[in-house]
Amino acid sequence: MKNRSIVIIIAALCMVVMSACFSSWDGSGDEGAIVINLGNGEARYVGVGPGEETAAVEYTIILTSPDGEIISGQFKDTTTASFSVQAGLWTVAVRVNDEGALKSYGETSVEVKAGETVPAFIKMRDLIAVGGKWEDLKAAIEGDQAELVMLTSETLTVNESIEIPNGRSITLLAKNSVTIIKGGNFDNSMFRVPRGSSLTLGVAGGMEGNGKITFNGNNQGRSSLIYVGTTRINSGSNTGDGGKLIMYEGVILTNNRATIDNRGGGVVVEGGTFIMNGGTISGNSAPSGGGVRVLSGMFTKTGGTIYGSDGGDSKNTATSGNGHAVYFDVDRISKNETLGPKDNL
Repeated sequence: MKNRSIVIIIAALCMVVMSACFSSWDGSGDEGAIVINLGNGEARYVGVGPGEETAAVEYTIILTSPDGEIISGQFKDTTTASFSVQAGLWTVAVRVNDEGALKSYGETSVEVKAGETVPAFIKMRDLIAVGGKWEDLKAAIEGDQAELVMLTSETLTVNESIEIPNGRSITLLAKNSVTIIKGGNFDNSMFRVPRGSSLTLGVAGGMEGNGKITFNGNNQGRSSLIYVGTTRINSGSNTGDGGKLIMYEGVILTNNRATIDNRGGGVVVEGGTFIMNGGTISGNSAPSGGGVRVLSGMFTKTGGTIYGSDGGDSKNTATSGNGHAVYFDVDRISKNETLGPKDNL
């Protein structure tokens, strides 16, 4: 399938006051505004065959605040959308649907200040379906073929790590529920997200009818399910900030056993950024940080659940007793109990 990139350019001066669930903004108080330009036809899919015409496109816009508040709306045949929001760092996501199915997706983060209007610049990425074996997914991601990937297999067996290339942002979805499981001889991280790259699991607002993605460690291995940091193993550029992992509802990290001392059961953050907006981390173990280990970098949790020692069959376990749910090395903060959707870290 041919890759196409659509850039939505935001015009800060073009504001449209939204009705229904969005209130107008008069430039006062503690609020600011986010303006998204859907683009004078630039964000539309044009027919490629004889006689085909431009089809109407349905846009879904989802804004997520730092404390997990969600504002969303759907738009057709419009050029701009304006949202009045409280000051803070917001995630802005735009979906393009075709007959109800996700066709293209993009997201970014913007800092909103009281009394100001902020443009959101979003690069849209077209969906590519990848089925077959783990090797096919690895080739699609590391071979510079895909950015927005829809998994179509029910099971993928991991026999080698996938490292996100420098300068690439990968979003992973599933057509139906899929299990990604470690093979019998594999004991490293399934995904490595090093400097200059990002990996997003799921999309803002959930899977919208698509399947869950379960990362299953098969109760074995030495390392975390996912590494987020600065170190790149493959050859190539190693510039930019530390890697970024974003996780949404419909994603499960489970049943992994990390035995290396400086690794977490589900995720290890080493100079990168992990933003957990949803999903579940359960049933993992590590010396410290049964669910998540933060050696350095940043971990922000606005949703989802990380089970601790009180999680019953779903509990994560720190074999040293330090942070069954989460362990922060820098400040030596140990989180042993279950962290639910309303717990911010």
